[in-house]
Amino acid sequence: MAEVPIYDANFFAMQLQVLWQKTEAFAGTYTNAPGIYKDSQFDKMIKDYLMLVSDKATASHLLNHESTRFFLVTKSINYFLTRDVLRVHVVRGFDTTADSEIGQMKGLMYTGKPFFF
Repeated sequence: MAEVPIYDANFFAMQLQVLWQKTEAFAGTYTNAPGIYKDSQFDKMIKDYLMLVSDKATASHLLNHESTRFFLVTKSINYFLTRDVLRVHVVRGFDTTADSEIGQMKGLMYTGKPFFF
């Protein structure tokens, strides 16, 4: 009888979805009030991530509106997590379903943007 892995593709997908929900909640709660002074004080690394998920003109426009600001911040946080924290290349190749789902998520989140490992 073959052992069933404790952490399968469904578990991974569920945990990733929970993480995305938490980043969206954080962005909506703590970053949704536009302010020119606060925005000008952003660290260079934060500005770089905001520009990675959008272009300069669009990012400025999105940051200046309460209804869109948290979307840009959420996308930037998720980009940072998938690019620098989760290190997807470490787990690639163990489960073809998980690999496919990760590829689809990257394609949806970063359309037209380079995604480096």
